[in-house]
Amino acid sequence: VVPDVENVVASLKRELLDYKSKVEGYIEDNLRLSEELRLAEERARDTANSILLCEQLKTELERQLAERSQVEKHRVALERDLLRERGHLAEQAAKQETIAELELAVSTLEEENRQLLSKTIRAVWASRPHPSSSAAASASFQSAEHPDARGGGGDRARRAAA
Repeated sequence: VVPDVENVVASLKRELLDYKSKVEGYIEDNLRLSEELRLAEERARDTANSILLCEQLKTELERQLAERSQVEKHRVALERDLLRERGHLAEQAAKQETIAELELAVSTLEEENRQLLSKTIRAVWASRPHPSSSAAASASFQSAEHPDARGGGGDRARRAAA
């Protein structure tokens, strides 16, 4: 009977050693899995932080895009105003140029009118019969009245030609 007990004890010892070996394997697996779980949780936290950061960046980019859109609208409005103002300034410059041209034309016409009036007065004066004694007086009168008058008096042909 004793050898049977020894066999049973030896068998139980082997089973116990097998069981111990399995438990140690489970413990090692559990430790390894715990470490992997810890690393996975750490990666999950990092991923969550990255997602949060990405969302914050997205929000900031959307804000900047909206701001840029407003700036672009403002820039377009300013360009439109600038073009309108340039057009207005061009109109003003054209009006000023037209005014200057008209003033020059008026000045030219006034000068031509003065010259024509002077010629007409000289021609009328020259065509009137004057006694030869009053020729010097008429020339003096004509020069005093019309400083533009050329020829003075005395030579009717010269005055008529002028």
